[in-house]
Amino acid sequence: MASPKASKEDQVQTLFTKLAPLIKGQQHKKAIKTLDSILKLQPADEDAIKCKVAVLLEGSLFQEALDYISSTKNNSFQFEQAYAMYRLNKLQDALDILAGNLPDTPGKALLEAQLHHRQGNYSAAIATYNKLVQQYKVKTAEVGTNIVAAYVSGGRAHEVLPVMDALALSASDGFEIAFNQACADVAVGKLEAAEQQLLLAQRLGRETLYEDDLPEEEVEAELAPVTSQLAHVASMLGRSDEATASYQDLLTKHQAEENVLAVVQNNVLAIQSSTQSHQKRFAAEALKKFESLMDHEAAGQLSPGVESRLSSQQKQALHLNHALLLLLSGKAEACQEKLTQLKRRSGS
Repeated sequence: MASPKASKEDQVQTLFTKLAPLIKGQQHKKAIKTLDSILKLQPADEDAIKCKVAVLLEGSLFQEALDYISSTKNNSFQFEQAYAMYRLNKLQDALDILAGNLPDTPGKALLEAQLHHRQGNYSAAIATYNKLVQQYKVKTAEVGTNIVAAYVSGGRAHEVLPVMDALALSASDGFEIAFNQACADVAVGKLEAAEQQLLLAQRLGRETLYEDDLPEEEVEAELAPVTSQLAHVASMLGRSDEATASYQDLLTKHQAEENVLAVVQNNVLAIQSSTQSHQKRFAAEALKKFESLMDHEAAGQLSPGVESRLSSQQKQALHLNHALLLLLSGKAEACQEKLTQLKRRSGS
């Protein structure tokens, strides 16, 4: 007859055997339940503790991951803690953790660069990405794409082509790189070149995503930023009807993330406001749509899904258009309050 201790070890081994296919199949809730059973038998099992943290993060259960890490009283999960905070848009808290006693690694540098980018500190983001390339020799497509995006967002679009040459990057390397090069072309006024790069990004994206066996609606959702930027370029080239039709198609089908739809809605308003003869009535109607983008629990803030995913320039444009709509709707006091909030936020 097996001893109680041996029996417990057998149970744990059986549970670990059950766990492997659950993780491989991305059945996160069932995997967590299995890990909890293991930890009930062996609360100090290091493999189970590490695995639970990883599964919580992979399952996008970021607050649960933070709570669990805190409960372990284990200081070895600082990187995972910083990553969870990043995903919860607690950007400065995440940077503070990374600035602690964590060893320098490529993973730490990548997360730090992404945090700086999200905060709008593009110079720091570029410097950290350069560290990844020069010190750690990381030259993946993801890093290349992010570097180009940081240069564009940081107002240094004119430097993108030399940077791509130095990194041996080409727009044909992937639809994300083609898209970011197109954004750089838009920023420097090369609209026809941008349109060609966006069409390339669209073609490469469809080829890549269909190879991954994604259904049509998911492919279109993934490529919504490309579609939106194509519409923006069409508008800038004077093809307002084409741009509006493309924007309305995106809004009707909702085949995009919230932050993309926010930019689309903002661009539609910009086109319509320039062509509407009855501006006050238009502004009142547009204001109702625009305020759906706002966080009603935090005055003057965009909704969390929008706030956390847009660049500082995009957020500034949304807030300024909100102020303009308030003014055109005859809400002068609310407009003044909005402008005061923007001044306070910018430190001016």
